[in-house]
Amino acid sequence: MKALFFILWLMSPQQIDVESRFLEMQDEGLVVYQEQGEFDEPLFILHTGDKSYEYAHKAEIIEFIETGSFEYNDFLN
Repeated sequence: MKALFFILWLMSPQQIDVESRFLEMQDEGLVVYQEQGEFDEPLFILHTGDKSYEYAHKAEIIEFIETGSFEYNDFLN
């Protein structure tokens, strides 16, 4: 837990807001852990108002939080 707070302390304020929103969305059930991907990265299901996106990477969900639109993108880090 201390490591999480240290990492958040190092991040920019905008990044903290995005990370906080990601965690809130998990608590609200809008982002649900699905499984580990082929490279051991976690994959999620993202529930929006009218659609659900399976096998979404965290970076894709972060982009959705920032822009309001979802797009699958295997090249996001």
